[in-house]
Amino acid sequence: MKEPKKNEPLVLTGNAYVHGALESDFPSQRCPRQVRPGTFRIHSHLDEDGRKKRARGNCSGGYSGVIRASLFDGKAWRKFMLARESEVEQRSFSQFSHRADTARIVLRILGRLKGKTCIYRDGAYAVDHTVPVADKPQTAQPPKTEEPKAAPPAAATTSTPIQATPAAPLVIKPVVQATLFGDELPSSKSKPKKACKPRRISRRPRRKKVNKLQGELF
Repeated sequence: MKEPKKNEPLVLTGNAYVHGALESDFPSQRCPRQVRPGTFRIHSHLDEDGRKKRARGNCSGGYSGVIRASLFDGKAWRKFMLARESEVEQRSFSQFSHRADTARIVLRILGRLKGKTCIYRDGAYAVDHTVPVADKPQTAQPPKTEEPKAAPPAAATTSTPIQATPAAPLVIKPVVQATLFGDELPSSKSKPKKACKPRRISRRPRRKKVNKLQGELF
């Protein structure tokens, strides 16, 4: 396998997965087949004491070991110098019951390395702390245009109040009733006249004329 070029920078993504025996402890964090360059993968490894116990068949309490990490550079998985980023107590376990807790600590440590740059040297990748963290590319911003200054507010002028002149009193003139041929025209204010009763004319009884000849016939 061809090794990468020496001192070739590689930016870390901060993604970390598990591999091997740790997949039983973290089934949701199994390493997929396709990953981005700069991705981590950790696995458990027996230390010298653990290998001796396994050779003797003494498995009381499990074997001791250490968590190791690999880094994908786009072509293959390469060794990563985890010892430079963590203490011995943070990446080693004395029993299998402590292995999951130790792996969880290592995953947290590798996640904090997001944006940092690694270089390949002496057969392994290591973080180059002299290079600042890679920031997101800044988009070009349009030049600032000076906004027109607002005109100062005009001074308030004191205006004399306009006095309202009192209106002239309204004079109501009496309505003059017009007459036409001696008859008064009806007005809205004239009272209705009472109907006049016909006047009784007393007549004198007629005197009956006495026929003088009428008496002589009988």
